[in-house]
Amino acid sequence: MRSVSLEENKLYGITEFEEMQKQWDEAILEFDGGQVFNMAPVSKDHADVCSTLLALFRFVLSGKGYKVFGEPYGLSLSGNQKYQPDIQVINADTPIGDYYYEGIPALVVEVLSKTSVKRDRRDKFKAYLEKGVPEYWIVSTDIRMIEVFILSGSVYERHEFLEGDIIDIGLFQNDGLGVDRIFGYMNIFEGLF
Repeated sequence: MRSVSLEENKLYGITEFEEMQKQWDEAILEFDGGQVFNMAPVSKDHADVCSTLLALFRFVLSGKGYKVFGEPYGLSLSGNQKYQPDIQVINADTPIGDYYYEGIPALVVEVLSKTSVKRDRRDKFKAYLEKGVPEYWIVSTDIRMIEVFILSGSVYERHEFLEGDIIDIGLFQNDGLGVDRIFGYMNIFEGLF
């Protein structure tokens, strides 16, 4: 992943942001209200959990009308909010762009890293809530916890899942995903066939 040098506290226009993306096509950038964020490389645990979730989601949701994408496929919530969620689940019958999904995903997952905690827990949480994302997961690899937020009216209801728990709400209410599978305590496909 290429690092991009950005001027601190400078606000950019969407056109400048799009030019940066073209110029530095290997960099993973996010745009939020004029601020550009250069995403840092992720840890081994972060990458492992993301790839496991991507595989599980694609397997469990196969044939159920969803497309599952991982980073760096982008999400454009509006002209001034362009994110790179770790995973997004999109209704398959909606138009899907080449580089960004412009709409409201059925589910967004952010796996926390040291540099993203504040943005994932505060800024993106607020943006996903305001735009009406029905389900938002925050995954903490250091304490092996998954927080699932389900939209209820205009607020998110928080559900916490730890080792040994089964995630059986939201998109997975009829399937159940074991937290142990996600964090590598067992073969991810064991017992699913």
